[in-house]
Amino acid sequence: AKIPSLLVLDGLDEIGAEEDRKRIVEAIRDLISSFAKQSARATIVATTRPQGYMGELEAIGAPLVTRYLSRLSTKEALHYAFKLLDERIKGPEEQEKRKTQLRAAAEESATARLLQTPLQVTILAALVQEGNVPNERWRLFENYLRIVYQREVERSIAASELLKSRKNQVELIHARAALLLQVEAEASGGASSKMPKERFVSIVDQVLQEEGIDDEKRADLVERIVKVAETRLVFLVEPEPGYFGFEIRSLQEFMAAWALVVDGKESQVEARILQIAKAPLFRNVLLFMASKIYGGSSSLRDFVAKTACVKLNEDPSDILTQTTKAGALLALEILEEGAVLPSARYARELMLRATELLDLPPYEVHPRLVRAINGDTEKVFIEAIEKRIQDKSSKQAVTSWLCLVEAGNFGHAWATRIADAHWAGMQFPNEILKACWFADVVPSDWLVAKINESPGNFDP
Repeated sequence: AKIPSLLVLDGLDEIGAEEDRKRIVEAIRDLISSFAKQSARATIVATTRPQGYMGELEAIGAPLVTRYLSRLSTKEALHYAFKLLDERIKGPEEQEKRKTQLRAAAEESATARLLQTPLQVTILAALVQEGNVPNERWRLFENYLRIVYQREVERSIAASELLKSRKNQVELIHARAALLLQVEAEASGGASSKMPKERFVSIVDQVLQEEGIDDEKRADLVERIVKVAETRLVFLVEPEPGYFGFEIRSLQEFMAAWALVVDGKESQVEARILQIAKAPLFRNVLLFMASKIYGGSSSLRDFVAKTACVKLNEDPSDILTQTTKAGALLALEILEEGAVLPSARYARELMLRATELLDLPPYEVHPRLVRAINGDTEKVFIEAIEKRIQDKSSKQAVTSWLCLVEAGNFGHAWATRIADAHWAGMQFPNEILKACWFADVVPSDWLVAKINESPGNFDP
């Protein structure tokens, strides 16, 4: 009891069943009570993704402090990747060769966006070993699937021949299983990450039946595939007896996106996009789809920007999506994902949609909007700011000033030019400081200078 303890509970979002989560929370509460009775000192760290978390930890009966993990900096990502390469690659010359490739990739903005999470860095490091450095998230995961699949084939195990001869069916089984898990998670409001064996068998059987395999041969093949999955079927595993699923949620989301965007005509994909656009647990799936769409020449590029985002913003049947500018937020997230950026036309179209977020009161999304600007979209953003800053007493003006402050922090000269032009007669200088505090934005040098010039206009 005298020794301080640290307890790490990692991945609450991976516990799908509501009853299981309740038992976990009850166990944590009992543990905290036990610590208190013994006057023990302990810190408990629990992790979860926002998707699939319904605030269950608030029931533990102890004060919570919520922190959001920031994305890795390029320096941090490379440090982690280099350690991986040192472990996986033999010989200093080959290690340095791959590290040089990663350094070069990190200097390209498109690839640097893939160096922001430990999982993506891990995958990219694995691909660098193969001499392949993709710059889009869809291609990153697609190539990772290819490499993992090929390694399983080359292991010369009992399942190798099955994987080699049934690649299309195995990929489709992954896609169907992932989509079903996503649908059930959304329907239950949780994060179901596994399915019972009976359902998995049904998926395998259905896929093989669609391929026209006769009943007798199909029954044997279903049994073999399920047997392989009990150990590992590429991304699919049996995490507990009688249940199947994906070890990593991002791989499940990628395969669910595969099911929605690869398997179907464009008209079907359009309908699917509209159907899942409002579903919180499908947001990462939708962003994978966007990466696939904007990474190629699909006509769906116009549909996403001009139809899906607009309908979300203007849906008369859903006051919540209208009020929160859900279509504008989706446009911003697609810009942040990055696959669209090489296509200047579509990047500008999405930025035009995203700037509708300026009509909302200041909050944490607005600094992200500033950080999404590039040379192709800058003009669209400036025009949106100048339009809204005219009414000096509006909420849009306060939000616009917040964005100007953040743009100044990023060294955009036009931010200072616009601020100087509109500062005279500005009615709410203190609201700008409040907005900066609320959105966690550091006051720019320009704003600090204005505070020093006229301290009486600002409330300390």
